[in-house]
Amino acid sequence: MVRFTIMLSALSTVVLALAPGQTVDVSSKYPVYLVHYPSVQKDLELSRAALEKLAALEKHQRQIQMNMITEVATSPNGRPQPLTPRARTQAGAEMLKLNAEMLAVLSPAQKARLKEIGLQSVGVDALRSPVIAALLNLNESQRTRLIASGDSHHQAYRKEMISLVGDGHIGAKNMNENAQKLAVARRDMIVQLDADAAKILTAKQEKMWKAMEGRTFPIETIFVPEPALAVNVRPGKRR
Repeated sequence: MVRFTIMLSALSTVVLALAPGQTVDVSSKYPVYLVHYPSVQKDLELSRAALEKLAALEKHQRQIQMNMITEVATSPNGRPQPLTPRARTQAGAEMLKLNAEMLAVLSPAQKARLKEIGLQSVGVDALRSPVIAALLNLNESQRTRLIASGDSHHQAYRKEMISLVGDGHIGAKNMNENAQKLAVARRDMIVQLDADAAKILTAKQEKMWKAMEGRTFPIETIFVPEPALAVNVRPGKRR
């Protein structure tokens, strides 16, 4: 399981698959992890000073993660053991502190744009959030249909994910290839969810939703490791 944690660290934004009926809380949170992607940094027009600060904070975060992995992997019998509640709490607090410091590097306009990119990265799954559903004034029938659509597409995506991940032991040899396949599947799922939502939302609701998402961001760039993107992944069209 430790190997699984290490090998899949780069796929954290790719493998998200919601359980049936699960909601997503994206209304009040900033997706801080996205600032590590070059495409997001470029979109936010971060200064060199900001990039240097973020790089230093990210390095600190990775060290905390590696310390956690090392502790899990270390036990008297040589078998992985779960973190103690105290260690988990301490690591969590440190990560939250670093996230806050990362957000402090961004201007109000950059933080607002980061939230827009975050909404695009989950697509209309964000409408499962009670807060966003209320903002768009979704009725019960619309919410039920959106959740049913999401559950169906997530189930198909989850099958694809399992076929690639298996028991979690992705070897270094095919990790990049599988990451790309998952990225394409994830992007296509969002496009399909968008298409379904267009049939469920009113024109006014859809206009409000697109305004919340802001200008179109190439979401496929955050679903696959950046170096392989240009060669192996073709951007998908979103409405």
